Amino acid sequence: MTRLWIMSDIHDDSNRDTLKHNLSLPEDVSADVCIIAGDIAGRLSRMGRTWLEHQFRQMPIVIVPGNHDFWKADLLEEVDKFRESLQVDWIYCLDGDAITLAGTRFVGGTLWTDYLVSGNSAAAKREHLTGMRDFKRFKIGGAGGKARPSDLEKEHWRIRNAIDQELAVPFEGPSVVVTHHAPHPLSLREGRVTEDLDGAYTSDLTELITRRAPEMWIHGHVHTPRDYVVVETRIVCNPRGYLQFVGMEHHKLVEIEVPSFDPRLVIDVQRRPRIDPWGYPMPYDDEVALWRQNQALAAMTDEELLDVNFATGRKV
Repeated sequence: MTRLWIMSDIHDDSNRDTLKHNLSLPEDVSADVCIIAGDIAGRLSRMGRTWLEHQFRQMPIVIVPGNHDFWKADLLEEVDKFRESLQVDWIYCLDGDAITLAGTRFVGGTLWTDYLVSGNSAAAKREHLTGMRDFKRFKIGGAGGKARPSDLEKEHWRIRNAIDQELAVPFEGPSVVVTHHAPHPLSLREGRVTEDLDGAYTSDLTELITRRAPEMWIHGHVHTPRDYVVVETRIVCNPRGYLQFVGMEHHKLVEIEVPSFDPRLVIDVQRRPRIDPWGYPMPYDDEVALWRQNQALAAMTDEELLDVNFATGRKV
């Protein structure tokens, strides 16, 4: 069992202007790995790196970049710059690769989206281009190169395919996917798609989740706390969100966008037992046998399946 300390959307670059100081994470949280699912503290290789390196050192930190972490940077170069500039060895940035810590496999990256969730990808791309500041804040392919929704779509498929391939590799412990963008429409503010701009926040990765069955998927971006299950995978989001002053000139209060943000959220993750076609737990290293059994069952007629169920005592 691995204890994960989960959070996202710290936005310390903007929130420090409100509070006049940086956020310092509590030092007495008991966990094995800290997960920060993007939008940390400004440009990743500069303010973001500085903020991360000044945090606790009692456990490793796994991060993925959020869209804000690429602002004032090149979309295709920033992760490498961050990794090269790191001054510590306990921070890990996922970008389509995997890392094993405390017996758990972590896979992920920013993810972006496929713009398909609203049913109108052209409208979703147009809304993202005009309704969010991303494309005014980061570039691609060197000086002056403007990023377009199609560039983010390509990045989505790069990370999505990498997650699929990494999860296909047999692993004895639990697998946790970490992305900034959401993997399912249930993560949206209304719990469903309500507008084309939702296509800039989530994709519907039900098929991938069903086929690869990671134990957990952690994300950010939506600024809405989430904890639900898709098939067998637990989806978790614990965003801090923005802070801002409201009220009269001399009587200002800090308004918290996500009042239910839990800076001490720790969740245990452990490997689910794999179940054979007859309903019995399988050894963790017997994935090949399970695949062969599934192939054999798929080729059976209904009468043959009834014979198998009768012989094994399995109810149908």
